[in-house]
Amino acid sequence: MLVSLVFIPHYFMIFMMMFFAGVQILCLSMIGEYASKCYMESKHRPIYIIKKQSRRGIQND
Repeated sequence: MLVSLVFIPHYFMIFMMMFFAGVQILCLSMIGEYASKCYMESKHRPIYIIKKQSRRGIQND
């Protein structure tokens, strides 16, 4: 029978659970950033749109 009788303190288990939950959240945020960048790149839209173009430098006769 393979039963371990090693006592692990409760605060250590809570710390480990919080650590691995943080790692999971970090990985999910990285995947979300990657997915959003791929989505924005696939739309091929410009970053901004020029509403009105000025004619400064062109002389009108």
